[in-house]
Amino acid sequence: VADIPVREGQTVRKGQTLLQVSPEELQYTLNGKVAQLHQALAKLGVKDEGGTIPPDDQVPDVQKAAADRNVAEQDFKRAKDLYDQSLIPKQQLDAAESKFISARATYETTLQQVQITKASIDQQRADVDLARKKLHDTEIKAPFAGWIKERVVSPGQYLKVQAPVFTLVDVNPLRFTAEVPDRIAPWIRTGNPVELRVEAY
Repeated sequence: VADIPVREGQTVRKGQTLLQVSPEELQYTLNGKVAQLHQALAKLGVKDEGGTIPPDDQVPDVQKAAADRNVAEQDFKRAKDLYDQSLIPKQQLDAAESKFISARATYETTLQQVQITKASIDQQRADVDLARKKLHDTEIKAPFAGWIKERVVSPGQYLKVQAPVFTLVDVNPLRFTAEVPDRIAPWIRTGNPVELRVEAY
């Protein structure tokens, strides 16, 4: 618990901050999750979290791999034509074919990597959203207007999940429940005035 800006007996409004948990560790977690998400998006050429993820063939790495594959394919076709005309040795044709096969495999691998990255982005976005929610939840706010009957935590104390921190009482309206003896029941009617006395007043 980093701060408790309210005290027992104080009236609070709905949404007012009752307690602040130290956000430092959760902020570090959020920063790490955001960095991982940005790194994955950067691989796809996306600059910010809200950016649109491009189709596979428009990702820079895929475009480069496709260009390398196309160049290798053209080189192989030229080498094959030259070999058919007996203008180059078989060794040169084999080298061009190997380069083309390698470039084609690189393209397929790059495409798979992009698809894996895209699949991981959804999970990373969910992780970022969860980390942001946890950071937001470091402020405990009043769920309704009322007055603080009891405070069960102190600054510097560690909190457990689901541990109570305050007893907040809604005093408007107050409800009074009482028993009426049978012999008086016939005289009780809706709208009758009731006078209530409590020791505190």
